[in-house]
Amino acid sequence: MLALIGLLLLGLILWLWYEAVEGLDAARTKAAKLCESMNLQFVDHSVRMTRIRLGRLRGRVVVYRTFKFDYSPDRIERFDGIVELLNRHAVRAELDWKPVNPN
Repeated sequence: MLALIGLLLLGLILWLWYEAVEGLDAARTKAAKLCESMNLQFVDHSVRMTRIRLGRLRGRVVVYRTFKFDYSPDRIERFDGIVELLNRHAVRAELDWKPVNPN
C-alpha cells in the first residue's frame, strides 16, 4: 500500500513538472510570435511565471498561469510583456510600454 501511494505521488510530481514545462514553452512561443508580429526584439530566456491559480470553466477545474517576459524595441531599453494561459492555451497577451527598471 505504501508503495502504491509513493508511486501515485511520483506520478503527480512528474505530471506537474510536465505541465509546468509545457506551459512555459507555450508562453515563450506566444511571446516570441507577438514580438515578431510587432517588429520587436524578444529577449530569450526572460519568460517567468508570476502567478498560478485554479479556477472553474464550464464545471471543469482549470489552471490559470500568468507569465512575464522582456522585449526591446531598440535593443537598449527593456519592457515587460504579459502572457496569460488557460491550461496550455494563451488567452491574453499584451505589451507594457513602461521601461523596466534595471536596478
